[in-house]
Amino acid sequence: MKFDLYIAKSHPLANQVCKNIDNLRLYRQLLLRSRTTQTSSFQFKLSPDIWYSDNYFVLLELTLQGYGWCLLPNHVAIDEVNKGGLIKLPIEFEEMGWVANVDVLQHQKHSSLDVFKDLRTSLRNLL
Repeated sequence: MKFDLYIAKSHPLANQVCKNIDNLRLYRQLLLRSRTTQTSSFQFKLSPDIWYSDNYFVLLELTLQGYGWCLLPNHVAIDEVNKGGLIKLPIEFEEMGWVANVDVLQHQKHSSLDVFKDLRTSLRNLL
């Protein structure tokens, strides 16, 4: 899965190009965290003002409402990007997104069944 930085089209950051990481620190960051307050190893705190959620779809909604910037999986953000409400944050410094691997574990006995082959193909196309 590929992740990138996103912001609402109406957010002040959307009207400027971030020249360095300090620009991000001036605005609220939206982060993923479990209900037991464990932060994801993929997430990193940059802003002193942080709101947490345990769900990427809630983070997407908060981002769309203009509450802050967020690192989201591209497959979660793509529909809202296509609708024009969400944009990939324009940055001039190093790429902050990343790619996370998704593994599929299945029993060897069943992996050759057509339904599981189709499932693996669908997952590859989605992610």
